Amino acid sequence: MRILVLIFLFILYQVVTSIDPNEFTNFDLNPKFAILNSASTTKFLCTKSKEDDLDFDISLIPTISSKNLKVYKNLLNHTVMEILIESSGYIGAFHLICSSITHKSASVQSDITIAPPDLFKRVGGCVVYENKYINCKIYAPEMVAGIQNQNPHAFDFIEFHEFPKENFYHEQPELIERDIVNKTLTFRWLPKTHGVFPLGLQMLVRGTLKYFDSTNYILDMTPSFFIKPNFTIQCLSSTNFKVHFNHGTFSSPLLCRGNLTRDDKLISLKQEQHPRTFYETNQTTISINDLTPNTGYQLCFECRRDPSVTTISELQCTRVQTKQSWNWFIYLIMCIVIMFSLLGVFIIVGRVRYFKYKSRKRPDAKTDTKTHEQGSQNNEKLIELLPLAPVPVVLADIP
Repeated sequence: MRILVLIFLFILYQVVTSIDPNEFTNFDLNPKFAILNSASTTKFLCTKSKEDDLDFDISLIPTISSKNLKVYKNLLNHTVMEILIESSGYIGAFHLICSSITHKSASVQSDITIAPPDLFKRVGGCVVYENKYINCKIYAPEMVAGIQNQNPHAFDFIEFHEFPKENFYHEQPELIERDIVNKTLTFRWLPKTHGVFPLGLQMLVRGTLKYFDSTNYILDMTPSFFIKPNFTIQCLSSTNFKVHFNHGTFSSPLLCRGNLTRDDKLISLKQEQHPRTFYETNQTTISINDLTPNTGYQLCFECRRDPSVTTISELQCTRVQTKQSWNWFIYLIMCIVIMFSLLGVFIIVGRVRYFKYKSRKRPDAKTDTKTHEQGSQNNEKLIELLPLAPVPVVLADIP
């Protein structure tokens, strides 16, 4: 009898230990991830591909107190387990694990995030950039987590007006940034009319995630204008230069102010530097005079719009070098050298032309002499000596 018992135990041991662990890996848990409100109840289904006598095992990682999160299990049949998760104020993320009670390695999990409802709110206001578009940042931890987990989502935007009229912005903005760390979403709207960003406009933002209700938020789109000064410097001489402002797409000049400080490394540390201040002005050009020649300066400006709107101004600085000055004595010497150089050039040119003229006159004189001699010889050949005719001579008698 004892031998039979031992044989039975040995066979049972072999059966248990010979079970393939991969046989129970065909578990499935849906949904794979979920984002819940802090006061919601959500259903999950855990299924296994084979019908067996092994029970389901449901657990949470990390372990959460039942006071904050309740888990209800309902065995529908031998292959399907229904799990209800009820949140009672719990906020955070955890994993729902489903496996067989004897084979933990054959488990599946669902990633769950629970956050308070209606957590949309504006962060840092809405800012207009380059007078072309407006960016609004919204704190939305539920939506950020859902998008990060590739959860199906949708956004709807509706402008609020006191009376029916055409919208100021294009209906569908662009989602330009999703900040996982700070749990924010940044949207960009383009105005239908260039440069028109109305004050006090309200926008209804409705965010929808699968597995829980939509969240509505009224966004105040009163704009702040981010302005980065754009200016160039024209060096006119060794002691002055001119600043030109380019206000870009703004319809009216901006109000700009700044300062000028000397940035010369050769200056003694004991020498006090007095910065030059430029008070707020809407001029597009500023002349700066009485500077030190061959010296580096740092010029900084910040600009803003008129006081009726909020401006976020960025200080823009640049370095400029004045031209080298000329010493009057050196300038005088250079003038004298130039004058004598020009005089020497004139003398050389005059002598060259004189010698050319003389060289042309000599061949002409020789030509005239030869012509004269040939003419004389020709004349001699034409003269013919004729004999004189005989003239009778009468001799008178001498008394």
